[in-house]
Amino acid sequence: MKEKKRPTRTKPNSFQVHKKILNDSSRKWDYIIPKEGSIKFIRPPENNLSVKMSLIWPMATVDSSGKFSPEGRMDSLTTYHIPELQYTEVLALLRDFGIPEHLYNDFIWFYLNMVFADCEASSETKFNEERRKEHKEWFEAFGMLEDLASGKLSLEAFSLEFRELTEDADDDIHSGLAKTKSKRFNSKKVIDHLIKIIHNYQIAESYEMEKFAYEAILETAKGGNSSKGFKNTTKAWQSYLSVVLFKYITHQISNAEVNSIDPQLQHSGRDNNEWSSWSKRKIYLFIGKLMIRSGLIELKETSLDDNTITENIIDTIEKKIVPEIKSKEALDRYKNPLLNFGIKGITVPPFYEHFVL
Repeated sequence: MKEKKRPTRTKPNSFQVHKKILNDSSRKWDYIIPKEGSIKFIRPPENNLSVKMSLIWPMATVDSSGKFSPEGRMDSLTTYHIPELQYTEVLALLRDFGIPEHLYNDFIWFYLNMVFADCEASSETKFNEERRKEHKEWFEAFGMLEDLASGKLSLEAFSLEFRELTEDADDDIHSGLAKTKSKRFNSKKVIDHLIKIIHNYQIAESYEMEKFAYEAILETAKGGNSSKGFKNTTKAWQSYLSVVLFKYITHQISNAEVNSIDPQLQHSGRDNNEWSSWSKRKIYLFIGKLMIRSGLIELKETSLDDNTITENIIDTIEKKIVPEIKSKEALDRYKNPLLNFGIKGITVPPFYEHFVL
């Protein structure tokens, strides 16, 4: 009997990517604008443990209390409205795992951050891909100009692609009337003239800043201090959220163990008992199931039995957490740069990256 071939993954085309970005952006508003049956949720106060879980605070027009209002001013939201079905599912998960009730708001807020991370992932991945492409082209071009000016490269020939435009250049371009032409030059006189022009670019007002940008990006690439290593933003956020939530849960378990030993620190025996059975595998399973409900991780093998699905979830989250923890212990740095610097609102690239765009 022949084995069934697994379906091959195909890269989505530009239309599919654009459609997903629009759908994800629309889904974000399901948690912001109140609807019939939705559950009101107010963002809990931050503490030194939960602060890193505040991944993205969506910006919207809000009233003085931080609730969405079309007539309000642009600011961070404090009030959200979770669709009833999603709220019920998350609450059931918290109860199934025996999460202490006084921590429910923290975990619901963690869930919302996973939702918003998933809603932002497609657009940010697209943005990063375009930015990297532009950076790469600019970086290669600037480096080549530097090498030509310094004599490290010898220019043998060059080609130009151009359009002949009328007075209304924009109409020519968009209508397709302006045909692209090309011209190649290889005579010594023309090449020498171009080299003189290249030397002159170094006296331009913007040169020093461009040179600084080039060297900064070159140094960053050498040091490996980038978000590369992840296929897309979704993978990077899965890693980030898994580790931060793992640290949060292990801290709560540690506190419960201390409370059970020292009577003066006890809050309630019930809370201590709820954490007592939590192993690392159980933590991995909980994180995975919460991410699946948020949409940040997609469960594809739904036809498998429950035990196999459970093992797959545990294995998936373990692979995101263990390498990061080991890296932190050995090198005092995580592999995921987001874990080293944290995330607060929309991540802003260094100023020199804005300059070269």
